[in-house]
Amino acid sequence: MGSVAIPAEFWILEDGILEKSERGELDLPKAHAQLEAYRADHVDEAVGNVGNRLLFEDDRVRIWDMRLEPGEGSDLHRHELDYYLVMLDGDAIGGVSPESEAAEPFAVPLGEAIQVASIPKGSLEWSVNVGSETFYEIVIELKDR
Repeated sequence: MGSVAIPAEFWILEDGILEKSERGELDLPKAHAQLEAYRADHVDEAVGNVGNRLLFEDDRVRIWDMRLEPGEGSDLHRHELDYYLVMLDGDAIGGVSPESEAAEPFAVPLGEAIQVASIPKGSLEWSVNVGSETFYEIVIELKDR
């Protein structure tokens, strides 16, 4: 399988040092088919939250957690703020936007170590666990940017 272009820079936390991630293998045609099916099944869904549960909020940040079982997706959500993803568990994650958006679906394999992604605001998407393991991440929205 080839590498995947995604709108984020992924980093891994290895022995307390952040380094760029080397991605593993992922069956991209299967993952993209899963993302397209998820979009079709949720086409009329209203916009919801960026995570499953709000853990903390103050005047500078909003912190969520998100846990998705294999095949499960998040609410349709819009990222109104720049944010970081801290991916703690799982083997793959994907994202797909409504057809009215210009963004292409993406899917990325995740490594063994903690991975961090810095992503700019603006996207409207569903996150979908395209892997075979439970996916768990912390979403940190930055209010003061």
